[in-house]
Order: sequence, then C-alpha cells, then structure tokens
Amino acid sequence: MAGYGPGRPAAGIHDDLDARAIAISDGEKIVVLVALDLIGYFHDQVQQARSMIKAAQAEPKIDYVIICSTHTHAGPDTLGLWGASRLQTGVDQDYLARVQQKIVDVSRQAVANIKQAKLSVAQIDVADMVRDSRRPNVIDGKMTVMRAYESDDKTIATLVAFPCHPESMNAENKMIS
Repeated sequence: MAGYGPGRPAAGIHDDLDARAIAISDGEKIVVLVALDLIGYFHDQVQQARSMIKAAQAEPKIDYVIICSTHTHAGPDTLGLWGASRLQTGVDQDYLARVQQKIVDVSRQAVANIKQAKLSVAQIDVADMVRDSRRPNVIDGKMTVMRAYESDDKTIATLVAFPCHPESMNAENKMIS
C-alpha cells in the first residue's frame, strides 16, 4: 500500500477505489477533470491517458484532460515508492493498465452525459480543520466548492477542492479505502 513506508501489503478492501470525471464545456471546448482515488499519478501516466483518450475519441472531441489524485494513503502504490523493501517497486503494471482504461471510460462517459448547467462557486476558510505535522508549516486554508446544477436547481455534480494531506488512517491500516 502507498504511504508510510515499505512493506505494508493490503489485507483487504474496506472501500472501493474509483475514478470519477466531470465534463465542462463553454459550447466550443470540452474540458474533462478526472479524480483518481490514488496516492498520485505521474506526468507520463497522465500523458499516456490523454493519448489513449485522443485515440479512442468520438464526437464530441475532448479538448483538455486534467487528472488529479485524492492522495489516499490507503490505496495501491502507483508511484513505485512503497514496495516490499526500499529497493523494490510496489507498482502493479496490470493495475495501472486498468486505471488507464478506467480514465478513458469515465472521460467518455462524462462527455456523453454532458448537459446544460449553471455553475456556482464558493470558498470557505477551513484552516482550523487542518494541521501540518512537518516543518515548514504550510497550509492552504481554503476549501473551494463548485456546483453544477440544472435550471430547476437539481444538482448534477459537486466538485470539492480541499488541499490537505489526508492521513486520517495511520500506518497500521491495511485495508484499501
């Protein structure tokens, strides 16, 4: 599992990991934002996913793809830093291939489900909810929320940006979540 140090194999699954996507368009360009329940995703992996999306494209065309990670410490090692020892990678290439395909699939699904919407954005100070256990103490104390909704006020999607280092479960946790 990713985070906390090498040699922490998963004992089971507490929560399924997912890839979620939202497609946003101004009527001319389409941007897809994909969020992965993973510790991280390297730039070359993002570039490969973008190439796969481009190769699989049907109309309408996706113009931009942004991929981010939740940075869970309760997921698989996708960066190669947490193998059985410090000299071994923990990356499972078959798993990464499935992640890549999932990115393509959720991106196309988001575009297929795109609909007319209104957007609202709000920001709140949440600095008192987070702390930095390392020096230097660096905190981005703002949480930003974007809501896409239909004309009848029905929510289509909610996007939350909450910049924190999510270590809510400690190194003793061996369950994927």
